[in-house]
Amino acid sequence: MQSTRIPHVTCSEIEKLQRNFVWGHPDNERKPHHVGWKTVCSPKSYGGLGIKRLAVMNNAANGPIDLLCALGVPILKILFMFCVIVSMRRKFGKNLCTPPSLLYSLARISALFEEGFVRPSNAHARVMEYIKEVNCAKDIFDSNRLPGVREATLVAWEKPSDGWIKVNSDGACKSDGKAGCGAILRDHEGRWIGGIARNLDGCSVIRTEAWGAFEGIKLASDMGYKRIELESDSNCLVTSIIMGFSNLMEVADLIEEILLLVSQLDGFRVKHRWRETNSCADFLANLGASSSLERQILLHPPAGMESLLLADCLGIQVPRGSSL
Repeated sequence: MQSTRIPHVTCSEIEKLQRNFVWGHPDNERKPHHVGWKTVCSPKSYGGLGIKRLAVMNNAANGPIDLLCALGVPILKILFMFCVIVSMRRKFGKNLCTPPSLLYSLARISALFEEGFVRPSNAHARVMEYIKEVNCAKDIFDSNRLPGVREATLVAWEKPSDGWIKVNSDGACKSDGKAGCGAILRDHEGRWIGGIARNLDGCSVIRTEAWGAFEGIKLASDMGYKRIELESDSNCLVTSIIMGFSNLMEVADLIEEILLLVSQLDGFRVKHRWRETNSCADFLANLGASSSLERQILLHPPAGMESLLLADCLGIQVPRGSSL
């Protein structure tokens, strides 16, 4: 961690174990997350738990080594220099490792390892410039720092290509254990074709998302449509469909059923979309969660959904906040 770059995949797997521990996930089961992992890793003064992000800490720990490598210093020389300076600090005091002393030590050690070595005239300026950048950097754990500014990006639902229909799907899990999924079918002009809402009490978040996609594709296929574009705000689900399998056992069976339906189509596309552009499917998912009926096929838009359909059809943009 402190001397070697750790691959992002490894950091992600370790953080996955951390998330499972924090949220109390049993094996092969996922519970809804009440706050994002970014919030959990924020300082306690901002409402988080102060858990350190592994990738950030790994980058911070390797910063000095990256600097010396950028100056053209071989890694073995860096390690030898580090050992020498640490031993000299213990003997002569901590002030020995001020930037000038560090440069002189580097020059002397370079002379030992490289025949004909000449200390660069601008090395001091380069190191001091780096130190200035570090001192001016924002401390993310500074309690006096102002909250991060959020920049709004405008997003909107997009109509499918002519000859295609679009299926937007979503899942919903409530705090009282109620859950449901929903999907909506629209043509290339944004007009309603059909919809479905299903009650799925007791399901996990990712399973409700997978059920929503399956029900939407199945409804479209049963209605005779062969060119389908699927959109979901679950990146995990979209990735699983694209890869053709899922590492999550709880949705592996539904992914296989989705792929079987897709294999019978003439054309299929799947895309991840922000939840702000998936409001109609979210409406139907919440309708399914609150309904006493197990499965409802909707031939007409339910009451209260007209404004959402009109906004999507007109391409009205809505803001999506992103932290700077």
